[in-house]
Amino acid sequence: MASHTFVRLGRYHDGIQSNVRAFAADIEDVKQCREPYLPEHNLEMLIYSATLGGEVGQALRYAKAIRGQPDDSS
Repeated sequence: MASHTFVRLGRYHDGIQSNVRAFAADIEDVKQCREPYLPEHNLEMLIYSATLGGEVGQALRYAKAIRGQPDDSS
């Protein structure tokens, strides 16, 4: 997973973007009746990257997704 490398290099925004794409792919897999591979891990790494990168709003939005809460940021 590329985001692990990005986090270790301090490239937190790249880690966020990598996991946003991975999570979108997980959602698409579910829509196509396929089993996504570790969707929770993609979200956790996204939140971790966002937190380390100071993008707290992004981290909170995806944390709500894990908890099944509606996203009220729109």
